[in-house]
Amino acid sequence: MSLTLGLDVLMVVLLFVAIVYAIVLDHHLSSTRENHRMLAQLIDQFYQAAGKTKDDLMKLKNAQERFRQDLQKETEKALKLKKELVFLLEAIEKKNVMTKTPSSVLYEEGRVSSLTGVMPETSASEEELLLALKDLK
Repeated sequence: MSLTLGLDVLMVVLLFVAIVYAIVLDHHLSSTRENHRMLAQLIDQFYQAAGKTKDDLMKLKNAQERFRQDLQKETEKALKLKKELVFLLEAIEKKNVMTKTPSSVLYEEGRVSSLTGVMPETSASEEELLLALKDLK
C-alpha cells in the first residue's frame, strides 16, 4: 500500500508542478500576445509616419522646383534690368561727352535757386540721368 500511496503522491506532485508550469506559461504567452499587438500598432504607426513623410517630401520637392523656377525668372529679369541700366549709363556718358550742361540751362529750368545761387541737393549724375531719361521719352 505504501507503494501505491507513494505513486499517488508522486502523481499529485507532478500534476501540481504541471499546473504551476501551465499557469506560468499562460502568463508568458499572454504577455507575448500583448507585446505582439503593441508591436503591430507601432509598425502601423511607422508606416503611417513614413507615408506622411513621403508626401511631405514630395510637396517640399515640388515647392523647391517652383521656387527654383521663380528664382530663375527673377534672375533673368534682373539681368535684363542690368543690361538696360548699363545701356542707360552708356547713353548718359555719350550724352555727357557730346554736350556739357551749361549753367545758364540750369538757371532757365529753375534748378538753381535765384536767391542763393546754390544748386539743390542733387548730384551731377542724378541730373544727367534725368536728362537722359527725358531724351528717351
